[in-house]
Amino acid sequence: MLKEFLLQHNQWALLTVSSICVALITVALDWAATWANDLKYGYCASNLLLVRESCPAGEWSSYSSHLPLRFMVCIFLTLGFSFISVRIALQDSNIPQSGIGSLIKIITGTSNPEFLSTKVILGKVISLIFAIASGALLIGYEGPLIHISSGILAISHSIFIRFSYFQNLSGQYKLRELLSIGFVIGISLAFGTPIGGLLFAVETLNATTSKFMWNGFVSASVATFILVQIHPFRVVTVIESFIVDGQNKWVGWESGPYLIVGLVVGFAGLAYDWIHKQITNRREEFLCKFLHFGEEKVKMFEVVSVSLIVGLLKYPLSFSSQTMVQLLLHLFDDCSSSTQSLVCQATNETFDLIYFLPILFIFSNYTYSTNVPGGVLLPSLTIGAVIGRLLGLVTQFTIQNWLDAPVTPGSYAAVGAAAMFAAVTNTSMSAIVIVFEMTGAVTYLVPLMAGVLIARCVNDIIAGGEGFYSGSTQEGLLEKSLEDSMRLAKFGVMSVGEIVTSSNSSNDYSIEFASEGSTASEGKILLNNRNSRELLSYGYQPASALHVVKTTLSLLVVYEIIDRLDTNIVFVEGVEGGFEGFLTKEMMIELVKNV
Repeated sequence: MLKEFLLQHNQWALLTVSSICVALITVALDWAATWANDLKYGYCASNLLLVRESCPAGEWSSYSSHLPLRFMVCIFLTLGFSFISVRIALQDSNIPQSGIGSLIKIITGTSNPEFLSTKVILGKVISLIFAIASGALLIGYEGPLIHISSGILAISHSIFIRFSYFQNLSGQYKLRELLSIGFVIGISLAFGTPIGGLLFAVETLNATTSKFMWNGFVSASVATFILVQIHPFRVVTVIESFIVDGQNKWVGWESGPYLIVGLVVGFAGLAYDWIHKQITNRREEFLCKFLHFGEEKVKMFEVVSVSLIVGLLKYPLSFSSQTMVQLLLHLFDDCSSSTQSLVCQATNETFDLIYFLPILFIFSNYTYSTNVPGGVLLPSLTIGAVIGRLLGLVTQFTIQNWLDAPVTPGSYAAVGAAAMFAAVTNTSMSAIVIVFEMTGAVTYLVPLMAGVLIARCVNDIIAGGEGFYSGSTQEGLLEKSLEDSMRLAKFGVMSVGEIVTSSNSSNDYSIEFASEGSTASEGKILLNNRNSRELLSYGYQPASALHVVKTTLSLLVVYEIIDRLDTNIVFVEGVEGGFEGFLTKEMMIELVKNV
């Protein structure tokens, strides 16, 4: 009985080890990126390893009091970091961008083992560090961190199942379960929000089983706890709670301005998605004109050029030396005589934010489309916070002339951040909870909900509820509304035997025979011999645990099996037995496209 109990719960060993590993990697990534970003402006004389905000008072040393020299050093390192980032990212096509779209496809059944390989994950970590350190590539690391987290789980899975005690965890279905947990861990570590991370995964992956929610929450909590305990400079890390520093609670008349923030940000989310589509459609067209210089050189030149433009545009700003995480923290601050916020210390805060908003809006979108790893969730939060803070400043200026009532611009920034997050990702609960966990704004839950509600309504009414990642994931999914149209077409009456693959190898699936000394291993289809061709196992799963159909079965039924049972592969045998081949989700998607 004890053995059965341990086997039933042995996934916790894998999840715990993986959660700790991802937390350690996140600490290293956050420290390296922040330290390298600070290196563009100076160093801590007492300890070279300290970041700027952790450096003791009076110990921070700038390179020179000569402004042109400081400017040249900053721009040189900005371009250098950008070049290193794109150079590493171009080593593999799976390293650039966030990876969320590709990961969702894998979780829903498509196969891409290279995407989760050690080489790709290591390359993504290093490239991401330099991308963030450049400061001019306006991207977040929440998307890549989800990819990295899932990759660590996949690597851990491949190691654990080599031991007999963990072979019950083998198979693609179990791996996809673990990748879903990796999704939760990644987003939780990015924002320091285990509950918000879980809800984001639920809304994005449509995964609502109690097992997934429990495993995801515990894993995210373990990872976040480790991160908080060992992080060397919590003040500047993404996981530090952003507390809205308001002396007074919001009052009833502020409902109107909060709703206006949600409305404005809702339309901003639509504009952000529209710009992304325009960039996606026209960027490749534009770059093709320069391909005679070499595709790799053009892509590197593109990233370095974007970095140069943004670096030059940002440099005059008082908060140009900050990472996007630090800027977001300061946008939630309320300005007072004691505040250290660089946003508040600006000569003209309103002008700086108005100037910076279009830069962030356009270049965060464009940079996401280039060949560097990065995400849009942190930029979307920052864009919403900038818009919200600007509207809060307008409200503050207006009200102070009419009423003797305090207004908290930081609270408007929080509402704007949540609303923009919801508008871009097409989520609701997770947007509210993530910002709530980040800010600790207990008294502003109602304004947060109101802002998100309005932003989502704008998105649903005008864009039909399409999220930022919708287009990038649909090509890897079976069409949900296809069933009726298939019954009216020839595809609906085709049998499996007409299109089944029976070659001895296909992509990631190899066919071997036990009679020739082969044994069960990951990704291998094992038959007894070449004559009877009886199916014995796939990976470490015996034939009895697989989905096996006859060649005479309707192709539409197989479509429903793959779709409704969430499986990536169906095995086919002849009427009298004997392995005939297999059908994968990728094959089915291609068949649907051809029909």
